Amino acid sequence: MPNISGPRHRTLDWDSEILGISCGQVFPPSVEADGDALARDILAAIPPGESLTLCKLPASCPRTATALLRRGGRFVDSEMVFHFHDSEKLPQNTIEVNAVSSVAPGPFLPLAAEITHSRFFLDPGIGRDKAITLWRESIRNLCAGRADQLIVARLDESPAGLAAVFNEQDGRNIFLVGVLPNMRRKGAGRAMLHYLAVQNLGPLRVQVLASNTAALKFYGDSGFRLESVRHILHLHAGEMTEAPEPLHYAKRI
Repeated sequence: MPNISGPRHRTLDWDSEILGISCGQVFPPSVEADGDALARDILAAIPPGESLTLCKLPASCPRTATALLRRGGRFVDSEMVFHFHDSEKLPQNTIEVNAVSSVAPGPFLPLAAEITHSRFFLDPGIGRDKAITLWRESIRNLCAGRADQLIVARLDESPAGLAAVFNEQDGRNIFLVGVLPNMRRKGAGRAMLHYLAVQNLGPLRVQVLASNTAALKFYGDSGFRLESVRHILHLHAGEMTEAPEPLHYAKRI
Protein backbone atom coordinates (compact mmCIF):
# COMPACT_ATOMS: atom_id res chain seq x y z
CA MET A 1 0.00 0.00 0.00
CA PRO A 2 1.39 3.45 -0.86
CA ASN A 3 1.96 5.95 1.89
CA ILE A 4 -0.71 8.62 1.50
CA SER A 5 -0.18 10.30 4.86
CA GLY A 6 1.04 13.87 5.09
CA PRO A 7 4.62 15.15 4.84
CA ARG A 8 7.11 13.66 7.30
CA HIS A 9 9.81 15.67 9.10
CA ARG A 10 13.26 14.56 10.25
CA THR A 11 15.82 16.60 12.18
CA LEU A 12 19.24 16.73 10.50
CA ASP A 13 21.52 16.58 13.53
CA TRP A 14 24.76 16.47 11.52
CA ASP A 15 23.92 19.55 9.46
CA SER A 16 22.76 21.36 12.60
CA GLU A 17 25.99 20.65 14.45
CA ILE A 18 28.32 21.72 11.65
CA LEU A 19 26.36 24.72 10.37
CA GLY A 20 25.50 25.95 13.85
CA ILE A 21 21.78 26.32 13.09
CA SER A 22 18.81 23.99 13.50
CA CYS A 23 18.31 21.99 10.29
CA GLY A 24 15.74 19.48 9.15
CA GLN A 25 14.15 17.86 6.13
CA VAL A 26 10.53 17.47 5.11
CA PHE A 27 9.67 14.42 3.00
CA PRO A 28 6.56 14.82 0.81
CA PRO A 29 4.16 11.86 0.83
CA SER A 30 4.81 9.21 -1.80
CA VAL A 31 1.37 9.86 -3.26
CA GLU A 32 1.04 13.61 -3.55
CA ALA A 33 -1.58 16.06 -4.80
CA ASP A 34 0.38 18.82 -6.52
CA GLY A 35 -0.62 22.34 -5.51
CA ASP A 36 -0.95 24.94 -2.77
CA ALA A 37 -2.43 22.47 -0.29
CA LEU A 38 0.69 20.30 -0.36
CA ALA A 39 2.87 23.39 0.03
CA ARG A 40 0.89 24.37 3.14
CA ASP A 41 1.22 20.86 4.55
CA ILE A 42 4.99 20.92 3.99
CA LEU A 43 5.34 24.23 5.81
CA ALA A 44 3.10 23.01 8.63
CA ALA A 45 5.38 20.00 9.13
CA ILE A 46 8.37 22.25 9.97
CA PRO A 47 8.79 22.54 13.76
CA PRO A 48 8.96 26.01 15.31
CA GLY A 49 12.50 27.35 15.60
CA GLU A 50 13.99 25.37 12.73
CA SER A 51 16.29 27.65 10.72
CA LEU A 52 16.88 25.68 7.52
CA THR A 53 14.63 23.02 6.04
CA LEU A 54 15.49 20.85 3.06
CA CYS A 55 12.69 19.70 0.78
CA LYS A 56 13.18 17.48 -2.26
CA LEU A 57 10.08 17.69 -4.42
CA PRO A 58 9.37 15.24 -7.25
CA ALA A 59 9.47 16.91 -10.65
CA SER A 60 5.80 15.95 -10.92
CA CYS A 61 4.97 18.69 -8.37
CA PRO A 62 5.67 21.97 -10.22
CA ARG A 63 2.73 23.78 -8.61
CA THR A 64 3.87 22.86 -5.12
CA ALA A 65 7.39 24.03 -5.94
CA THR A 66 6.02 27.30 -7.32
CA ALA A 67 3.93 27.85 -4.20
CA LEU A 68 6.96 27.33 -1.93
CA LEU A 69 9.12 29.62 -4.06
CA ARG A 70 6.47 32.35 -3.93
CA ARG A 71 6.56 32.06 -0.14
CA GLY A 72 10.32 32.69 -0.08
CA GLY A 73 11.83 29.25 -0.62
CA ARG A 74 15.13 28.99 -2.50
CA PHE A 75 15.49 26.76 -5.52
CA VAL A 76 18.95 25.16 -5.22
CA ASP A 77 19.09 22.77 -8.17
CA SER A 78 17.42 19.71 -9.63
CA GLU A 79 18.62 16.31 -8.47
CA MET A 80 18.90 13.58 -11.10
CA VAL A 81 18.64 10.06 -9.69
CA PHE A 82 20.46 7.42 -11.75
CA HIS A 83 20.53 3.65 -11.37
CA PHE A 84 23.20 1.34 -12.73
CA HIS A 85 22.15 -1.01 -15.53
CA ASP A 86 25.01 -1.76 -17.95
CA SER A 87 28.23 -3.32 -16.63
CA GLU A 88 29.71 -3.57 -20.14
CA LYS A 89 30.42 0.17 -20.02
CA LEU A 90 32.78 -0.31 -17.08
CA PRO A 91 35.82 -2.28 -18.32
CA GLN A 92 38.35 -3.38 -15.73
CA ASN A 93 41.55 -1.34 -15.64
CA THR A 94 44.87 -1.47 -13.84
CA ILE A 95 44.09 0.94 -11.01
CA GLU A 96 44.19 -0.65 -7.57
CA VAL A 97 40.80 -0.53 -5.83
CA ASN A 98 40.05 -1.96 -2.40
CA ALA A 99 37.25 -1.99 0.14
CA VAL A 100 38.46 -0.82 3.55
CA SER A 101 36.88 -0.51 6.98
CA SER A 102 38.63 2.82 7.55
CA VAL A 103 41.41 4.93 6.08
CA ALA A 104 43.48 7.95 7.12
CA PRO A 105 41.44 11.00 6.07
CA GLY A 106 44.31 13.41 5.41
CA PRO A 107 44.91 12.66 1.72
CA PHE A 108 41.19 12.96 0.94
CA LEU A 109 40.33 16.16 2.81
CA PRO A 110 41.14 18.35 -0.25
CA LEU A 111 38.02 16.84 -1.85
CA ALA A 112 35.92 19.02 0.48
CA ALA A 113 36.70 22.14 -1.55
CA GLU A 114 35.99 20.33 -4.82
CA ILE A 115 32.41 19.23 -4.15
CA THR A 116 31.03 22.54 -5.37
CA HIS A 117 28.00 20.95 -7.03
CA SER A 118 26.22 20.32 -3.74
CA ARG A 119 23.30 22.06 -2.10
CA PHE A 120 25.56 23.55 0.56
CA PHE A 121 27.84 25.28 -1.94
CA LEU A 122 24.96 26.39 -4.16
CA ASP A 123 23.01 28.15 -1.40
CA PRO A 124 24.49 31.63 -0.80
CA GLY A 125 22.77 31.62 2.58
CA ILE A 126 25.23 28.97 3.76
CA GLY A 127 28.46 30.21 2.20
CA ARG A 128 31.58 28.54 0.87
CA ASP A 129 33.48 28.35 4.17
CA LYS A 130 30.69 26.52 5.99
CA ALA A 131 30.14 24.24 3.00
CA ILE A 132 33.82 23.26 2.98
CA THR A 133 33.77 22.67 6.75
CA LEU A 134 30.71 20.44 6.44
CA TRP A 135 32.20 18.36 3.65
CA ARG A 136 35.57 18.11 5.40
CA GLU A 137 33.94 16.73 8.55
CA SER A 138 31.78 14.44 6.45
CA ILE A 139 34.88 13.01 4.75
CA ARG A 140 36.49 12.49 8.16
CA ASN A 141 33.43 10.54 9.27
CA LEU A 142 33.41 8.43 6.12
CA CYS A 143 37.09 7.62 6.48
CA ALA A 144 36.47 6.59 10.09
CA GLY A 145 34.17 3.86 8.81
CA ARG A 146 30.74 5.49 9.08
CA ALA A 147 29.68 4.37 5.58
CA ASP A 148 28.30 0.90 4.88
CA GLN A 149 31.01 0.49 2.26
CA LEU A 150 34.19 2.50 1.79
CA ILE A 151 36.27 2.18 -1.39
CA VAL A 152 39.78 3.53 -1.95
CA ALA A 153 41.53 3.81 -5.32
CA ARG A 154 45.32 4.04 -5.55
CA LEU A 155 47.62 4.80 -8.44
CA ASP A 156 51.28 3.90 -8.07
CA GLU A 157 50.57 3.32 -4.35
CA SER A 158 49.35 6.90 -3.92
CA PRO A 159 45.74 7.70 -2.90
CA ALA A 160 43.71 8.61 -5.97
CA GLY A 161 40.04 8.49 -5.00
CA LEU A 162 37.43 7.69 -2.39
CA ALA A 163 33.92 6.30 -2.74
CA ALA A 164 31.30 5.74 -0.04
CA VAL A 165 28.06 3.76 -0.21
CA PHE A 166 25.09 3.57 2.16
CA ASN A 167 22.58 0.73 2.16
CA GLU A 168 18.94 1.78 1.77
CA GLN A 169 15.73 -0.25 1.82
CA ASP A 170 15.53 -0.23 -1.97
CA GLY A 171 19.23 -0.79 -2.73
CA ARG A 172 22.63 0.84 -2.37
CA ASN A 173 23.13 4.58 -2.60
CA ILE A 174 26.45 6.06 -3.72
CA PHE A 175 27.03 8.99 -1.36
CA LEU A 176 30.39 10.06 -2.75
CA VAL A 177 32.74 9.33 -5.63
CA GLY A 178 35.67 11.71 -5.32
CA VAL A 179 38.91 11.76 -7.29
CA LEU A 180 41.79 13.92 -6.10
CA PRO A 181 42.57 16.82 -8.48
CA ASN A 182 46.05 15.57 -9.37
CA MET A 183 44.70 12.08 -10.15
CA ARG A 184 41.88 12.96 -12.53
CA ARG A 185 41.46 11.60 -16.06
CA LYS A 186 43.38 8.45 -15.15
CA GLY A 187 40.41 6.13 -14.65
CA ALA A 188 40.13 6.15 -10.85
CA GLY A 189 36.45 7.11 -10.83
CA ARG A 190 35.41 4.39 -13.26
CA ALA A 191 37.59 1.86 -11.47
CA MET A 192 35.70 2.50 -8.22
CA LEU A 193 32.33 2.27 -10.01
CA HIS A 194 33.40 -1.01 -11.60
CA TYR A 195 34.32 -2.40 -8.18
CA LEU A 196 30.88 -1.49 -6.82
CA ALA A 197 28.93 -2.68 -9.85
CA VAL A 198 30.39 -6.17 -10.20
CA GLN A 199 29.46 -7.07 -6.62
CA ASN A 200 25.80 -7.53 -7.61
CA LEU A 201 24.58 -6.64 -4.12
CA GLY A 202 21.32 -5.10 -5.29
CA PRO A 203 20.30 -1.93 -7.13
CA LEU A 204 22.98 0.76 -7.23
CA ARG A 205 21.92 4.41 -7.38
CA VAL A 206 23.55 7.81 -7.36
CA GLN A 207 22.20 11.37 -7.15
CA VAL A 208 23.71 14.08 -9.36
CA LEU A 209 22.78 17.76 -9.52
CA ALA A 210 21.63 18.94 -12.93
CA SER A 211 24.22 21.74 -12.96
CA ASN A 212 27.03 19.18 -12.70
CA THR A 213 27.18 18.42 -16.41
CA ALA A 214 30.54 16.65 -16.16
CA ALA A 215 29.15 14.18 -13.60
CA LEU A 216 26.00 13.64 -15.66
CA LYS A 217 28.15 12.63 -18.63
CA PHE A 218 30.43 10.51 -16.44
CA TYR A 219 27.60 8.41 -15.01
CA GLY A 220 25.76 8.25 -18.33
CA ASP A 221 28.90 6.94 -20.01
CA SER A 222 29.48 4.50 -17.14
CA GLY A 223 26.29 2.47 -17.48
CA PHE A 224 23.86 4.51 -15.36
CA ARG A 225 20.35 5.36 -16.53
CA LEU A 226 18.15 8.25 -15.40
CA GLU A 227 15.41 7.07 -13.05
CA SER A 228 13.77 10.19 -11.59
CA VAL A 229 14.17 13.92 -11.01
CA ARG A 230 13.60 15.93 -7.84
CA HIS A 231 13.78 19.67 -7.24
CA ILE A 232 15.86 20.73 -4.22
CA LEU A 233 14.46 23.62 -2.20
CA HIS A 234 15.92 25.29 0.89
CA LEU A 235 13.39 26.91 3.18
CA HIS A 236 15.14 29.49 5.37
CA ALA A 237 12.93 30.47 8.32
CA GLY A 238 13.89 34.14 8.13
CA GLU A 239 12.96 34.37 4.45
CA MET A 240 9.59 32.62 4.40
CA THR A 241 6.52 34.85 4.09
CA GLU A 242 2.79 34.49 4.39
CA ALA A 243 1.15 32.73 1.48
CA PRO A 244 0.35 35.01 -1.46
CA GLU A 245 -2.81 34.54 -3.44
CA PRO A 246 -2.67 31.14 -5.17
CA LEU A 247 -2.01 31.06 -8.87
CA HIS A 248 -4.83 29.94 -11.13
CA TYR A 249 -3.83 27.43 -13.77
CA ALA A 250 -5.67 27.00 -17.04
CA LYS A 251 -7.31 23.63 -17.40
CA ARG A 252 -5.83 21.34 -20.00
CA ILE A 253 -8.16 20.21 -22.71
